[in-house]
Amino acid sequence: MYHALAGHPPYRGANPAGTLTLAVEGRVEPLTQQGIAEDLWQVCRKCLEPDPADRYNTARELETDLRSWLAGAPVSVRRLSPTEKLRRVVRRNPMVTALSLTTALALVLALAAVVVADRRVLNYERERGQMAGRLAEERLHTARLAQVELLLSSQRPGQRTKALEIVKEAWQRKPEPGLRELAVRALTLGDFVQQEGPTVLPRRFSLPPGPKEVVSLNGQRRARLRPSDDDGDLVQIVNPAGNEETLLKLDGKLLAMTWNTEGDQLVLACTAMRTYRWRAGSTEMENRLRPRDSATIGFVWHPGGRHIACVAADGVLWIWDLDRADDVIAESLGAVVDPLPEWKSEGRELAWQDANGARRQMNVVLPTGVRVLRRQSDGLRRENFSTIAVDARREQVLWSTGNGVQLWEPAVGRQRQVAPKSGREWMGARFTAEGIQTCGWNSGLRGLTDAELASGGALPDRPGVSPYVGAVLMAGSENGWLALLQGPLQRFAVVKPGTKGARPLPQPLPYSVTLNHDGTRAATSSFQNPGVVIWDISGPGMSARKLQELAEVEPAASLTFSPDGSRLLTVSNHRGAVWNVTSGELIANLGAGESFNQGAWLPDGRTVVVQNGRGAQFYSAADGNLLARLPHPAPLAGDEHVAMAVDSRKNWIAEQLEDSSVILWDWDELQRELTQLGMWE
Repeated sequence: MYHALAGHPPYRGANPAGTLTLAVEGRVEPLTQQGIAEDLWQVCRKCLEPDPADRYNTARELETDLRSWLAGAPVSVRRLSPTEKLRRVVRRNPMVTALSLTTALALVLALAAVVVADRRVLNYERERGQMAGRLAEERLHTARLAQVELLLSSQRPGQRTKALEIVKEAWQRKPEPGLRELAVRALTLGDFVQQEGPTVLPRRFSLPPGPKEVVSLNGQRRARLRPSDDDGDLVQIVNPAGNEETLLKLDGKLLAMTWNTEGDQLVLACTAMRTYRWRAGSTEMENRLRPRDSATIGFVWHPGGRHIACVAADGVLWIWDLDRADDVIAESLGAVVDPLPEWKSEGRELAWQDANGARRQMNVVLPTGVRVLRRQSDGLRRENFSTIAVDARREQVLWSTGNGVQLWEPAVGRQRQVAPKSGREWMGARFTAEGIQTCGWNSGLRGLTDAELASGGALPDRPGVSPYVGAVLMAGSENGWLALLQGPLQRFAVVKPGTKGARPLPQPLPYSVTLNHDGTRAATSSFQNPGVVIWDISGPGMSARKLQELAEVEPAASLTFSPDGSRLLTVSNHRGAVWNVTSGELIANLGAGESFNQGAWLPDGRTVVVQNGRGAQFYSAADGNLLARLPHPAPLAGDEHVAMAVDSRKNWIAEQLEDSSVILWDWDELQRELTQLGMWE
C-alpha cells in the first residue's frame, strides 16, 4: 500500500542492514509530506507497525477503514499520542529506556540537592543576619537601660526628662513591664529644666551673718537668736502670748531661719552644714538626714508647703522634701543667689537674679505620684507583726510600729502616734466609717473618732478594758464586723462591737484571716498546713459553716477577697493565686517562683497588687500577666518592704518599710503619666 501511494518502498536504507534496521524500528517517512491525506496515511502507518499486535487484527478491519476514508467518514486510527509513542519506545528498547530514566532521575536528584543546599545556605545567611540584628538590638536596648540607670542615680538636672525620653523610645521598640518600672522610677524623681542664659562664673564668697529674729507671716510666733557659751547657737521660739515655747540648740552658728505661711513650722541652717525643721507642739527639731557639702544660707518655702528651695553658700540650689527629710534634686547656679529665688507659676518655676544682674528662670518638676515619709526618730521601730491601712478620702495612713500605732496626714505634712503599745503586745489597726480602731493583746479593742483625731486626740497608754483583751485585730468589713486572733485560745473569731458573742472559726494552727466587704464570708489559712477554707458566717446563731476548701499548695500568709466577693487572692511563700470562691477553681497564678508576703485588690476588681521585700507588683487577675512594678523610690535606702494596703475606693497604695518609713503611691496619677508616654492603655 505504501509503495503504491508513494511510488517507492517504505524502508530505503543505504544497504540491506540499514533497510532492516529501519524496518525493525518502524522509522518510515510520513506520506503527508507527499500530499497524502492524514487519515489515509494513518491507515497505511498502522499496516506498517513493527509489532504485529499494533496492526489491524483482520483484513475486514482494514477494508472498513479504507471504505470509510473513501466515503469521507472518520477512520478508526488517529495520530499516536505522546504517551502511546513513549509506551512503544519503552517496549521496543527496555534497557535503553531504563538507563535513560535512571540517568535523568540521577540528574534531577543532583539538581534538587544543589537547590536544597543553596536554599539552606541562603536561609542560614538570612537567619544569621537576623540573629545579628537581634543581638545588635538587644545590645542597644541593654545600653539604653544602663544609660537610664545612670541617669536615675545621678541626681543631676535633666535626669528625669532624659530618662523618660529614652524609656519611651525603648518601649516603642520592645514593650516590657521592666520599662514601666523605669518610667515610674523616673516619675518619682524631681528635676530642674534650666532655661537658656549666659554662663555665670563661680565667685568667692563669705558666709553671711545669721538673722537675729524672724517673725511668722501671721505674726503669731517669733524666733530669736539667744547668746550661747559654746559653738552652737540657741534659738528661742516665742508663742503668741509672748512666752517661751521652746529653746532649740544648733550644732553651729545660725545662718538662716524662715517660717512657713501658717507660722507653725520653722526651718533653720547653721555653719555645721546642717538643716533643721521645728514644728509647733514639739520640743525638738528634725534634723535633715544627709548633710550637704556646703552650708545653707537661705530658704524659700514652696506654695504647697511640702518642699523648700534652699540656697547653699557654694551656689548650689537644692529642693528639700520635708516628708523624705532629704533633697530630691540639686543644681549648681555657679554663684551665690542674692536676693533669694522666688517661686513662680504656682510653684512650677523658680526665678532669681544671677551674679551678672540678669534675671534667670528655671522650671521645677517635683516627684509625681508618690509621697515618702522618712522615719524621723531612731526610736520608731518596726513591729514584728506589721499592719498598715490607707484612707484616700481622709488622706491618712495608719500603721503599726514597735512603739505603737502611727498616723500620717500627707495633706498637712503631719505624723504622730495615736495609740501607744501596752507592753510587748501585738497590735492591729484599721480605718472605720467613724475614725480608727486598734486592738492588741494587752490594750484590747479601742478607737478614736475623726473629731478626736482632728483635735489631736490619742489613746492613753494603759491596758484596755474591752472584752477583747488577749486578741489582735486582723481584718474588718465595711459594716463593722471584725476578725480577731484570740491569743489564749489560738483561734480566729468574728465579732461585731456592741453585738453579744463571737463566731469562732475552727481553723487549726491559725495563720491568716480575712472578711469580705459585707461580713458574710471569711477565709482562713493554717500556719503549717496548705489549703484555704472559705466560711459562711451569715447564718443565725454563732456558728460558722464551711463552704469550700481551696487547694492552695502552701500555707497562705495573706488572704484578700475581691471587691465583689466572688474571688480570693492568696499569697504564699512562692506564689500568688486568684481563686473562684464558689467553685474553688484556680483562675490565675501570679509570679510563679516569686516570694511574696502580702496581696490586695485594686478597686476595679481586675487588678491585684502583691508585695515582696523589693516592692509591689501589679498583675492581671484574669490571666496572671505581670503589668507593672513599683520601684523603691530614690533616695531612700534599700530597706525591705514589710506591709502594704490599698484604699477600697481609690488607687492609693501604702507600703511600710523595714525601718518604719512609709511610701504612699497615687496609682491613678502614675497611670495618667504612663498613658501620656504611650506606655499604658
